[in-house]
Amino acid sequence: MKITLPLDVGIAEIIFLFVSFAAVYGAGFALGGWGSLALACLKRLFREEPTQETFRCLAIDTIESGEKVKAEQAGLTAADLALIAPERVRVSFRAGEGFDIHHHPDIAAIVPPDVQPFLRDPAVTLDGGQAIRSLGAAALYWSWTDVRARVRDGVLRRLLTDTDPRAGRDAHNRLLLFVFASVCGGSGSGMLIPFSMLLRDLRGEAIHVDATTVAILALPEVFSSPTQRNLANAYETLKELNYWMGGGHAFPLPGSERILIDPPFDIVYVVPSSNGVFQLASPRRAAELAALFAFHSFQD
Repeated sequence: MKITLPLDVGIAEIIFLFVSFAAVYGAGFALGGWGSLALACLKRLFREEPTQETFRCLAIDTIESGEKVKAEQAGLTAADLALIAPERVRVSFRAGEGFDIHHHPDIAAIVPPDVQPFLRDPAVTLDGGQAIRSLGAAALYWSWTDVRARVRDGVLRRLLTDTDPRAGRDAHNRLLLFVFASVCGGSGSGMLIPFSMLLRDLRGEAIHVDATTVAILALPEVFSSPTQRNLANAYETLKELNYWMGGGHAFPLPGSERILIDPPFDIVYVVPSSNGVFQLASPRRAAELAALFAFHSFQD
């Protein structure tokens, strides 16, 4: 089922969509700084839950875990980073370590010409998406094999075993996969479509269960003083998302001859600064509400 919401509708207005299921299993995936913040909030909610074994998570970002300034820009605290550290993977590249953009046409196709020299500089190590979407996407493509293995082996395989009716489980078990990201930075917005397609490809292994992939995306007004680049990133990300959600477009999977034509998500929610009742004009407030929505979706 696909639910389309206007961009000015907040998550707090769609609590009525919560449904009870016989059993709910799932995972949370964070892309970029705000996504990591939302995942940290969600993990806190699960810490005291007796059903915690039904939930797995993975945070994917371009910043070093100790990079305090860049983490604070996304609203992350040291406690947040420590909480998700065991499930965190950093994607990056160093131009001097064999990275040649000419050998990666799938990356070159999405990297603007003015950014390509940046990727060829041997002195450059990516640390943070620099609010450049193509850098976030390039980092994910560069780390594609590692990320795919972490998602498959560290998250999905256990969940798919838990939800497999052939293993004696209820055939009506539901698998929920949440993806948290901001649409206005460089890392989360840049990785959004390629990661969702990676997840869609791996989700195909769970065809025997009711699997639903949900995106929860933060809009620019959630952050204080978004820049013109942030606004441009949001426009490009939402326009790109709208294109792929239409379905029927071929997405080539890196390192494979397979292509995907399905939409990246089953449901997309966006988080504005306010829904007329609640004010969410801070990254943490928005992340807490996004986490609460996801948390209740997992409840029986």
